[in-house]
Amino acid sequence: MDEDELSHATGATGTHGASANWAKYVSQFLPLERATEFDKEELAWEELVCKAIGREVWMSIPKDIRINIMRGNSHEKERLKVTAESARMIAEWRAKYRVDADMLRLGPLPGSEVYHQAWPTRVAGIDAYGHPILYDRFSVFDAQKILTMSDDDFYRFRTQALEALEFKKRELGEQLGHRISKHVYVLDLSGLDATKHFTSAAQKKMRPVMKMSADMFPETLWCVWIINAPMSFRFIWSVVRTWLDPLIRAKIRMWGSTRAKFHAAMAECGVTLASLPVEFGGTAPSESLQEILVRAAAKHAEDDSKKD
Repeated sequence: MDEDELSHATGATGTHGASANWAKYVSQFLPLERATEFDKEELAWEELVCKAIGREVWMSIPKDIRINIMRGNSHEKERLKVTAESARMIAEWRAKYRVDADMLRLGPLPGSEVYHQAWPTRVAGIDAYGHPILYDRFSVFDAQKILTMSDDDFYRFRTQALEALEFKKRELGEQLGHRISKHVYVLDLSGLDATKHFTSAAQKKMRPVMKMSADMFPETLWCVWIINAPMSFRFIWSVVRTWLDPLIRAKIRMWGSTRAKFHAAMAECGVTLASLPVEFGGTAPSESLQEILVRAAAKHAEDDSKKD
């Protein structure tokens, strides 16, 4: 079975669907991503949300996330209810972990070295639209170390890692001159071992943090590429896909191990070899989220010194 057949067999979107719909997807969502201000209709909805949860709660959420919450729920039948509940949940989460107060100023959180060793996510280049390429590799993912962490620590470390990615997007936005709120995610399944990575304990640990990531950082995925997917992944995918929101599932494209084929499909969607890391046959340099956290802390320290 070749890559296209694998993609359809697992329920993901194959390259033919991506080619047919990509231009429409870009034209519809890229202007929304880059728009930094609410239009009149959105401002009216914002007032309703503020009445529902309180303006202070709403304004405690970073502007980029407020924009994503509002636009991400625009299709909901009960738009006000869903938007208000999402905003309240995010505000409470951020307050609980003091995300805005000190999370990026601290640099990597105490004790997070184990997390970054176990889950060494990296960021490479950018796609044709300015989105950073975030990637994970199962060959270096250590599920056993993840299982040693308390849930509270795991959530805190994961939250800070995702804050690092948001910092990276703001950096890119300043360089490119327009808002960047989304990223491309590449997941390399080489080295996937169900007996290590998909045990019941690992599923119990990972499922809530995956939901947390999507809930606390809504509408941040531009597209997802799963590469080097073995045929045995079909069973795992049948379980994992049930953890994901249908809107996220629609952004996933899945490929086997033939680089020429997934390189061509990625290029059609603006992800060229110049933006991919060397691990996937590209030429882009990469950095870890841990390194970005160090840089973010230095940037905050510099900014604070200018205020004094």
